Amino acid sequence: MDGKDFKSWNRVPKHEQQPIAIEIFSGSGHLSRALRRHCRQLTVFEVDLKHGPVFDLTHRKNQRQLIQFILRSRVAFIWPGNPCNSWSRARRNDRRGPGPLRDDENYILGLPQLTTGDYNTVRAGNCLMRFSAKIFRMCVQLGIPVALENSHTSRIWLAPPIKHLLSHRHVLHDFTDFCQEGTAWRKRTRIMFAHIDLRSCFHQCRGPRGICSRTQAAHVTLEGMDPRRGSS
Repeated sequence: MDGKDFKSWNRVPKHEQQPIAIEIFSGSGHLSRALRRHCRQLTVFEVDLKHGPVFDLTHRKNQRQLIQFILRSRVAFIWPGNPCNSWSRARRNDRRGPGPLRDDENYILGLPQLTTGDYNTVRAGNCLMRFSAKIFRMCVQLGIPVALENSHTSRIWLAPPIKHLLSHRHVLHDFTDFCQEGTAWRKRTRIMFAHIDLRSCFHQCRGPRGICSRTQAAHVTLEGMDPRRGSS
């Protein structure tokens, strides 16, 4: 498929017959490229802010446009890779860097007395989380195959809309370790999915702490920026 697909997602004719896959928050677009390479019967669209302001999903107008596109199209698969930056546990009260933005209990949606910048980060993270949950819930109701991924330790799995989905009778979830796919780092990732069986795709590292069971070498420790997703 043409690499410019993402620029025309909202202009696809209603009579478009080829099934469509949508990667929301596509980042570097690895999944989209893999789908284009291996599933040539699909038209694959990337939705990510880096492709322009029309893809800024913190704006309700853009959210509505994407939902309408899904409802009027022949959608075969949706992958919302929700941004994890505000949900990461990398920020700690360890005096070695910025403090946390959330906790696991009373303030999962944001700690009080955040700086203006941190408050805006949390507010955007909450908005995108709720939209991802809305898209996932819509897919469950419409029978559209869908999968949502985030770091295994991400606090997003504790957010009420996501926790509610995890308990849905049609929703499954499990985790996989990237080291089993050839990376030097483990990067344990949880995936929640429905109307598609991804269980054969999960490969978990069984080595002792810090050692890869595939290579028997020590895992590379990721700090700061995640080479694959652009955040820790």
